[in-house]
Amino acid sequence: MKYLLTALFALALSAPLVAQETPKEPDKPKAEEKKEEPVEPREEEMSAEGKKLFDDVERVWKKVYEIKLENIKQNKQVNWEDDWNTAIKEAKNTTYKDHKEFDAAIKAMQKSDAVFKRKFTELSNKMAEEHGKAVRKWLDDQKGK
Repeated sequence: MKYLLTALFALALSAPLVAQETPKEPDKPKAEEKKEEPVEPREEEMSAEGKKLFDDVERVWKKVYEIKLENIKQNKQVNWEDDWNTAIKEAKNTTYKDHKEFDAAIKAMQKSDAVFKRKFTELSNKMAEEHGKAVRKWLDDQKGK
C-alpha cells in the first residue's frame, strides 16, 4: 500500500510538468511578402433563362407583398399558399401555374446560376425590408388615428 500511495503521489506531482507545452520558436518574418492587389469582382452575366425567371420573380414578389399588405390592412387570416398562387396568377405569369412549380424553378436556377442566386437573395432581402417598413408605417398610422 505504501508503494501504491508513493506512486500516485509522484504521478500527481509530475502531471503538471508533463502537461505543459514546450515553448515554440517564434515565427521568422518573411523577407518578401507578396501584396496582392484586390481584384475587382467582375459582373458576370446571368443566363437567359435566369434573366427571364428573375423578371418573373420581381413581378410575383411585388404582387405577393401587395397582397400581404392588403391582408394585414383588412385583418384577414394569413394563408401563404393561397396568396402565392394568387400572386402568380395576377402577375401575368403564364409559365408557372402555382407556387410549387415557381419555387422549384427558383431553386433549380439558384443551383445552376450563381449570379441569379446572388441577385435573388438581394431582391428578396430588399423587398422584405420594404414590406416591413410599409407594415410599420401602416401600424403607426393606425396608432395615430
